[in-house]
Amino acid sequence: MRLRDWDKLNQFFAKLSGQHLRLSVFSPACSQDFEDKLLLLFLRLAVCSALRLFWDAERHLKDYTGAISDFNKTIELNPKDALPYAGLGFVQNDRFQFESALKNFQKALQLDPSQDEWRFRIWLIQSRLNDWFGETEEQKKYAVSLKGKKITWSAEIGLFLVGSVYEKNFLNCAKSSDQKTQNWWQCQANYYVGMEHLIAGDKVGAMDFFQQCLNTKETSLTVYNSAEAEFNALKKIIPP
Repeated sequence: MRLRDWDKLNQFFAKLSGQHLRLSVFSPACSQDFEDKLLLLFLRLAVCSALRLFWDAERHLKDYTGAISDFNKTIELNPKDALPYAGLGFVQNDRFQFESALKNFQKALQLDPSQDEWRFRIWLIQSRLNDWFGETEEQKKYAVSLKGKKITWSAEIGLFLVGSVYEKNFLNCAKSSDQKTQNWWQCQANYYVGMEHLIAGDKVGAMDFFQQCLNTKETSLTVYNSAEAEFNALKKIIPP
């Protein structure tokens, strides 16, 4: 690695982030081996950041093949990043590839246990796969983790899914003085209620809740995309 190569790397990063990273200041004091490893690390992080931009675009364009390819490439570059595993989980879930989705959500949650949505998706998939023991064990752990803590909106979702909050009360909780926040909450609430109806065999009721989720037009939310996939699948089997 030579100083001029660091200048090229600076230019590369500047194009990605609009910021000039003066990596060359480290070069004189660094061994060549250290420089090579550092450059590789930065390149991996840069590529992963760039790929994340493609994920969102491909998700909205329903380019599942492209998204899966980018997720897998990101995992190859940085296997300790939880996000691409979760991304694969969402795409596979919406394509009804539940076994694969479950494994990727579990890997993502293992790497980042703070993400409740991944935990909730695991429960729903386990219910669909009739893995009641796995679901129950996960829910017990979650319920214990909430003791003594402030109940956030995410916790409200979790309590509903474990059966501690009635459906009507849960839907009533999806209210906020901020309209955007309320739209997000209502989109999420209607998706999760719809999933509970679907798992219980109430396809017509599930379809109604998925429609209410779609009515929020919160297309940036993963639950919106999942509700859309479920709604379109149900349309094919439920007469108008």
